Amino acid sequence: MYYEIYKVLKDEISDYAKILNDGIKFFREKLYNSDFLQGMQTILAAIQEELRKYRLGNTEVFKLLENDYEYLFGLFNGEELEEKIAEDFERFNEVLKESCNLNDNKLSIVCIIRNEGRYIREWINFHRVVGVSHFYIYDNESTDDIQEILRPFIKKNIVTLISYPGDCVQLKAYNDAIENFKYETKYMAFIDADEFITPIDPKKKIYEIIDEVSELSKGKFYLPSMKFAGVAVNWMTYGSSHYKESPKGYVIENYLWRAEDDSEINSHVKSICNPRDIEKFRKTPHIPACKQGTALRSENGTIIVGPWMHDMKYKKIKICHYNTKSEEDYIKKRKRGWPDQEHRLVTEEKIQQEIANREYLNAVYDDSMKIYLEKIEELDKELSLDEV
Repeated sequence: MYYEIYKVLKDEISDYAKILNDGIKFFREKLYNSDFLQGMQTILAAIQEELRKYRLGNTEVFKLLENDYEYLFGLFNGEELEEKIAEDFERFNEVLKESCNLNDNKLSIVCIIRNEGRYIREWINFHRVVGVSHFYIYDNESTDDIQEILRPFIKKNIVTLISYPGDCVQLKAYNDAIENFKYETKYMAFIDADEFITPIDPKKKIYEIIDEVSELSKGKFYLPSMKFAGVAVNWMTYGSSHYKESPKGYVIENYLWRAEDDSEINSHVKSICNPRDIEKFRKTPHIPACKQGTALRSENGTIIVGPWMHDMKYKKIKICHYNTKSEEDYIKKRKRGWPDQEHRLVTEEKIQQEIANREYLNAVYDDSMKIYLEKIEELDKELSLDEV
């Protein structure tokens, strides 16, 4: 559980916890009656309900309360369980903290992949450099030994790998992550393995920028009645850089030609959210449906309601989108299909026409991503040493 979420939980049950602490004396000195015991059972049930909301129903603290609930029935029947209950109440705060498995994951990424093993290490290490601490990767029937490729990251608890077979399951995977991991991280980004979330100022971390936009959204010009739910970030889309075959080396050092800033394709956005304010992904992987009273914002603080934002500023943050790479890579990608669409057979002729139509993605030379190469290489070497 992310530490700040733990503090919220503690605040929500603080009155109940105080009652447990005050009750220790009553049990040890046997100063209770049946009404007191019934009231204490009500308190335990209320705490358990709060724990369920935070998906802590299978933890030690929940089991402790379950046992104490039964011990209270034992006292009704004359069993001498007072000291056991008192000891459990004394341990409650400690066991609660241990059960929450606290972490400091300010930002995690959710991604569904199929046969991305060739590029996934670079993608993970790049995002580690810019502030991502954990990755929930849903494997959609990969055949490229992805488990072994990701093993060093899994061993270090950087990656959680989930097998997720089936067709058109991207939105389902995103919703699964929200349901199961929303209390594990402050922010959660939902992107593909060819998308690199990039701060405009390389000295800043992504989560720092999201915090800034959150503060900006509280301003009087941006409907403060709508709670901040996250940031929608525009694409900056890169082309093939005229590679026919896949070159050796890193994506960010090889693909240096992109579309114009105001190209229509760049109006697409992807989301970095507070997952606890997200209802679910319904129709598109680009943005989720937010809970009532909350909204996604652009980097400028304006409310975003659809999967596009046409007034691209690129003042704070962007998503460098390498969805073409070489012609060889693009052909492989098209043949395996898109993760959010039903797979359809596509002809060679159609693919070649698409490649020709994407030449506008090679309009602007841009090597700004190379600034991250050294740090990515360092992380890659560390992983290689760990594998020895």
